[in-house]
Amino acid sequence: MFLSWWQSLVNRGKLRLQSSAARRLRRRHSESRRNLFEPLEPRVLLAANPYINLSNGDSYIAHASSTTASYLQVPVRIDNLQDQVGDRGLSLANVALSYATSEGLSSGAAVPGSGSLTITAASESGTTVTITTGTASASTWVGELVAISGVSNAGYNGIWTITGYNAANKTFTYTDTSGLGTTTVAGATANVGTCVEYGTTAEVETGAACTFVTGESVNVSGENVAGYNGVFTILSVSGSTFSYTAASGLKATYAAIGSTAQASIFDLSVAPTVAWGPLLPSGWSTSTGVDPALQPSGAISLLAKNPGTAADITVTDPTNGGATPNGDVLAYVTLKVEKGIAPGAVTGSIQVDSANITQLVEDTTTKSTGNTAYPTLDPPLNASVNIVASTTTPVTEMSVGGISNASGGTTYSVPVTLTPSVVGGPGISSAYAIILFDPT
Repeated sequence: MFLSWWQSLVNRGKLRLQSSAARRLRRRHSESRRNLFEPLEPRVLLAANPYINLSNGDSYIAHASSTTASYLQVPVRIDNLQDQVGDRGLSLANVALSYATSEGLSSGAAVPGSGSLTITAASESGTTVTITTGTASASTWVGELVAISGVSNAGYNGIWTITGYNAANKTFTYTDTSGLGTTTVAGATANVGTCVEYGTTAEVETGAACTFVTGESVNVSGENVAGYNGVFTILSVSGSTFSYTAASGLKATYAAIGSTAQASIFDLSVAPTVAWGPLLPSGWSTSTGVDPALQPSGAISLLAKNPGTAADITVTDPTNGGATPNGDVLAYVTLKVEKGIAPGAVTGSIQVDSANITQLVEDTTTKSTGNTAYPTLDPPLNASVNIVASTTTPVTEMSVGGISNASGGTTYSVPVTLTPSVVGGPGISSAYAIILFDPT
């Protein structure tokens, strides 16, 4: 408002200079005259900072057991929405959520023979195993995976990490348990790559220390042998590798440059479901999905748009709480927890993706500021998810993490909310809650 007032004052001053007396003065001193007022360019004030969050700082607890999976329902809210005077409010909300951890896959140098080598000798000294093949080894093999199979002494077989090489002797080494002794190698093979298989156990090498967790769902893509790609359950994680069960008979391979794998406590083979919340005005068009160019597996995009004939989302709507329960919820996103995750073993998170993907767009139809995108400068409050054991199996459970700036002798009111397992589904006839208020 201040800028508008100042611009109006400047323009009035300029008009006074254009009076008849000013025009005569201007003709007389056209070479030396200079305006007392310079016209101001239009200025746009950014809208106040709304932001998107998932749970108002609360954490979500998903219940799981070794044999069953459960579902987690997470509300996505738009908070602190403040329009400029005269604006119509939001006409579009495009929110991208991610619920998986991403790791880059290692893309080493290809080994001759498509990574499959014939073993001519195998021996051990201490815990160092030396494998001889008919192919000269190379320095690029060090750190790669090798699957040894067919050696008569089964202790040599399995998946290992190459620790050394001798090109002249056509050998490479890896570390095993001691005491293996001598063996025969007729028909034995060594398969070298960043993705190898022994039996039906596939092991994949990442570009750095792997942050995945045993029991998580993992989506592998970019391997040059198609059988390694797909959604699996992680069997183990060690250093910069993780393993899972795949179809047998896969050749060793290398990932394409830039390939990634995503892992999550949520089942990546099951797409999230979305139920739109009470914040969404009637008549808006909606869509969900994933743009592969912007988001990997383990992410979902929620797009809600005013087609031009409906009401916008404004400060008169119940944002930031308001009198309507859950009135600031744009949508409820329900995800399936991966089956078989040990309770207490895994914690994960659901994040609002970067501002390049998530945006709130202001209506430009009946306003004059020209501001077309709300900033999302406030840090999103994302949901923390923990797998716990329970004698009951609720679909969702909410745990309040704490009260900030609490002081002694003050009474605080903590809401206990109950969300139906299916939005718009049957009602609830009874409820039972255990409330822990002892911080110890």
